[in-house]
Amino acid sequence: MKTKNKKREENRVDCRNVFIKALTAFVLLVFAHAPYAGAQTEGDQLDVSVYGRFWPRLTFKDEKGAGSSTDITDALSRVGVRASSGFGDGWTGILVGEWDVDLEANGDFGDARKAYAAIKNDRLGMIAIGKQDDPHYNMIAAPVDVFYHRSSPLGYDNEGPFRTNNLFTYTFSSDGEGLAFQAGFQANGNLKGDGPSENFFRNNADVSGGSDNLDAMVVGASYQHSMFSIGLSYLRQEFDGFYGEGVSEVTLGTIGNRDRTRNFFGVAASIKPTDSVYLAVAFQNIGHESYNNYIDEKGTPNNPIDDELTSDKTDQTRRTVDVVFGWDFMPGYTALAGWFYYDDDVEGSDSGKLQGTNLTFVKTLNDHVKVFTEWVRTDYSEKKADTFNTFSFGIRFDFNVRIM
Repeated sequence: MKTKNKKREENRVDCRNVFIKALTAFVLLVFAHAPYAGAQTEGDQLDVSVYGRFWPRLTFKDEKGAGSSTDITDALSRVGVRASSGFGDGWTGILVGEWDVDLEANGDFGDARKAYAAIKNDRLGMIAIGKQDDPHYNMIAAPVDVFYHRSSPLGYDNEGPFRTNNLFTYTFSSDGEGLAFQAGFQANGNLKGDGPSENFFRNNADVSGGSDNLDAMVVGASYQHSMFSIGLSYLRQEFDGFYGEGVSEVTLGTIGNRDRTRNFFGVAASIKPTDSVYLAVAFQNIGHESYNNYIDEKGTPNNPIDDELTSDKTDQTRRTVDVVFGWDFMPGYTALAGWFYYDDDVEGSDSGKLQGTNLTFVKTLNDHVKVFTEWVRTDYSEKKADTFNTFSFGIRFDFNVRIM
């Protein structure tokens, strides 16, 4: 009789194959309808823009029981280039490259935030390949990503994808209001995070080592209206445990690396009852599954998970919540307030469960320059001594210049 592990792998492969075939069919449809322009003509046009945002902050941090500190921080400064070129009636080729600017250190260029190419049709939608905003982020996190902080949204940031590499996406949306749909597939990606511990799939602004053998599938939909929006998303991420040198010396029954799976279910909604008031909420339910891998006496990976070995499977249900409120209370002045929550389904001193509040005031000086102050309080529920208060003052400068 097949083990649960074998059945799980077969189902996983079947899902991947269906998804890949569906996306492949769409690519064939796109190129079947695409016009052949031949040699460049006088009517061809190339538009190129350079854009960026510098976002430095002076931050004072007070940690209960551990003292205080003052530092220069950064809310994700970046520079980028965007190019587009039409090649037929309603067809456009798109290129986007965007990189971190590490203002809190030497001001050096850092990791790529985005690097992808796309083909868009006004009727059929768009396909994109490369590192780009994750569809799950677009549907769930984007409505609450309003704060002037590198970890915004602060609940979702604990466990949720932002920009994902090795990603193939299809997007269909109407201009302005209406339904939007987005799906994507990641193969052998490299998710960034805090390391190989609890948040093993974390993919946010922090930069550290991550898995290079992870597959993910995502599908989401949203409805946009001038006064409200709602979004739904499902994301599945799979990390296959690997084996290093010397596996032949590992004996039967020795625990190796773990196969891990995360299933995200997310919902987000926003409402704008007036031109000056904005409310939004985002919720994630994240199911973790983790399996122990084994090596037999010949060095062959073997995971003997069946009905009699259920103890080798670990399940967790984690949750994030973000609630935001925005108010343009005077011309040029905006107040942003939020409450965030993260439950990692771990009890005791090892728990990372937290909740917090944040308050930001923004003064818009012109279309390009803003100044702001921010207060964030974070309380770790299981660690009574861990309460963080941060106070920041910062400048935000945006630019977007067409050069061709």
